[in-house]
Amino acid sequence: MIYNNSTSRLEVTLSVGKDDSISFYTKVSSEQDYDWLHFFIDDVPLGQWSGEQDWQRVSYPVTPGTHTFKWWYVTDISFLNGSNAGWIDNIVFPPPLLPNVYAGNDTTICAGHALQLQGTAFSYDSLRWTTFGDGIFSNDTILNPIYAPGVNDVSAGSVKLRLKATGPMDVIQAA
Repeated sequence: MIYNNSTSRLEVTLSVGKDDSISFYTKVSSEQDYDWLHFFIDDVPLGQWSGEQDWQRVSYPVTPGTHTFKWWYVTDISFLNGSNAGWIDNIVFPPPLLPNVYAGNDTTICAGHALQLQGTAFSYDSLRWTTFGDGIFSNDTILNPIYAPGVNDVSAGSVKLRLKATGPMDVIQAA
């Protein structure tokens, strides 16, 4: 419950990865047509509820890109009816923009030589190269380090390298 002439806000900004939707449940107990629960995507009003309304599920389409989702409960300057409140629950956000990573083409080098790696990655927070062999990276946290094969790599005749990128909510790997 909030008092007259007040506002309560919840805002979430998210980078959305694909066409999808946001859904949530809403309920209000307020002065009809004077106190409102509002929902916005990027400052565009999409839903509003006032009066006595029991729990209901609502859903709105969302396109890829960065979006701000806002819920505002706003009261007028006079009268209190019901609980003077708006509730939201069970918010299901659209899937986030995930990291995109590529470790590069398979490559052959001669024994005793190092390899300049050619990784690419987009939409990531951090990355790390790993090896299933015994070689070493010049820097395992950059896209294009130099890999020096170890003795076991050379005697095995091959080695598998992996580039892992992490984003705000998930991990994607390329081998």
